[in-house]
Amino acid sequence: MLLAVSPGAVWYAREARSYALLLLLSTLITVACIRLLRCMPREGRAARGSLIMLSVAALLASFTHYFGFLLTMAAFFTCFLLVDSRHRAIVVLFGCGAVALFMPWVVYHSRFITGEQATWIGELSVAASIDWFKHLAFGGTASLLVFIGAAIAVLAAGGWRSGVTLNSTIGVCALLCLLTLALAAAISVHTPILTSRNMIVVLPAIYVIAAERTSCLIRRWGAIVGTTYLVLQIGFMCQALAAYYTIDVNEQWRDSAALILGTPGCDSGDIHVYGDASNYRFFTRSVRPKLQLIEIRWGAVGDLDDEPTTSCPIVLWIVGVARWDLDDLLDRLGLSRSSSEMAEYHLAYVIFRKHP
Repeated sequence: MLLAVSPGAVWYAREARSYALLLLLSTLITVACIRLLRCMPREGRAARGSLIMLSVAALLASFTHYFGFLLTMAAFFTCFLLVDSRHRAIVVLFGCGAVALFMPWVVYHSRFITGEQATWIGELSVAASIDWFKHLAFGGTASLLVFIGAAIAVLAAGGWRSGVTLNSTIGVCALLCLLTLALAAAISVHTPILTSRNMIVVLPAIYVIAAERTSCLIRRWGAIVGTTYLVLQIGFMCQALAAYYTIDVNEQWRDSAALILGTPGCDSGDIHVYGDASNYRFFTRSVRPKLQLIEIRWGAVGDLDDEPTTSCPIVLWIVGVARWDLDDLLDRLGLSRSSSEMAEYHLAYVIFRKHP
């Protein structure tokens, strides 16, 4: 249920990219890891089935995204730590098998990627990345505080023995999260790869922790308290789903940028952009390094109608302005719909000089 209303799951389910599949496979890895540790050593057949499920999901996740491979390593290392000594050899065998099958792809793919392609990750603010992950996982501060409050309540009530031991469900999920983060941080010392988007692989583990907290509250104080926590957690998470329709998404940037880059005459010259120019340059600098993007700060006024004519027919590029605020913005910048031609996307607009 938590995964169904997860802001991160809903956000990336809209994109025709690998993240929705990665989240599905991360869920399977998390479930298989928990089930494997629960079954051993008493239920041999179920344990073998869980290990096979973990290995298949881990291999598919690794080929889906590199962070799928990091979660795979975290899962096998967690199993190695927590299974009894008699079964560690089989865990090592399956883990090494996953690595051996994946390494040829890493060697092949390394010929086509460089560290320079990840420089933009190093430029990201740590605070902004943490804030975005908070949004992806919980939807906002209120939901995060509810999650933390439930954990404190269980600990304060003496439930720490079942909540923090490594071989508990919460302990397993906490290890998955921490080991994945540690692996990503270690690699980022050499090449930055750690982003809030990539860390969605730990969302299933976080939601399992929330579900286990609900069970702890029910056992300690009854169904009313546990249900109240779950309703609050889901309710605050659902509030963020409005962003599905209101927050800027990559498609708005990509679609409008594709038009900019495909417009004849815009190999160089000047284009005014509304808002932080660095956001716009991200989509143009590698393809059109001579194209100058002139920043217009939010709320500023100007007279773009008198700008000199250049080879690039585009006067203004806007992303993140609601349709009902567009006419007022154009008026403040000395433009109008009647004097310009416009390509419109959802919350993104490219304004052309109107041909005489």
